[in-house]
Amino acid sequence: MQTEQLAEQLPDASGDLDARPSAGEILRQERLRQGLDEKEVANRLHITMHYVHALEDDKYEKLPGAVFAKGYIKSYALLLDLDPSDVLDRYAEFTSQQIEQEASWQRVRRNRDKNRPWAIISVVGFIGGFTALWAYNNFSADPNSDTPTPAVAVGSSESQPVQAAPSIAAIAEQAALAEPAESAIDVAAAATDIAAAPDQELVVPAGATSNGQQERVIHIGTTGEDSLQITFIDESFVQVNDSSNTRILRDVHFKGDIVEITGSAPFTILLENAPFTRLIFNGNEIDVSDNIRIDNSARLTVGL
Repeated sequence: MQTEQLAEQLPDASGDLDARPSAGEILRQERLRQGLDEKEVANRLHITMHYVHALEDDKYEKLPGAVFAKGYIKSYALLLDLDPSDVLDRYAEFTSQQIEQEASWQRVRRNRDKNRPWAIISVVGFIGGFTALWAYNNFSADPNSDTPTPAVAVGSSESQPVQAAPSIAAIAEQAALAEPAESAIDVAAAATDIAAAPDQELVVPAGATSNGQQERVIHIGTTGEDSLQITFIDESFVQVNDSSNTRILRDVHFKGDIVEITGSAPFTILLENAPFTRLIFNGNEIDVSDNIRIDNSARLTVGL
């Protein structure tokens, strides 16, 4: 069939020998081969050019629903003299992969929620143990000794060895290993002046919100001068790819987190809990309400 011949001519972008071109790729390549433009296809199918773009880009969430998507794909395939069954099979494969990916994200979220209490207990236990060690070392030291002095044997029974003051470098090293948390230990606060390496995430506490929630600012720097800021009003999974389709962020963030990304636009963004996120691109706020699906997720591209 013509569909299979066209599929063999398409490059495999993923490098997977088992991967097949999607329904949208098949339709776009055949339209270009026949010399048709998007407006002509839209007129002949009696749909908008927006729907034609959605079909060719496999962005079926922009269509009214699965029933309409299948109908448009079948009509488009017949218009291009392609096998509708084969194109619909490719559509089904694509949507199945999307569903599996969504389920995987849900499992990741549940696992993180399950492990969170143990992580909190571990942090509290570490801070408590460190505080006790610090207090013991400070209060057990000789109050009359300003500097560490080695004990000298002088042959007198009245001589007492002078205990060395706790090493500030050792305490700072222990403090740098602890996760950011509220603490009254001045030595631990002094040990947090650590330079962040380029192209790595740098997490900086940004203070408390009005309801006492601790804010975190996560900086991610890549090649490029475009800026994207994502503020999380509630917990949400997020994935961000840059203009070269390189994944620069894939994680679950929590209420109060602020992610600041510097890179090369356009950015492709997937949000699991879109109504509770706020996007600012190059200083301009982005309205995501038009991209929100029925499950509150949203997929959009900014900076085109």
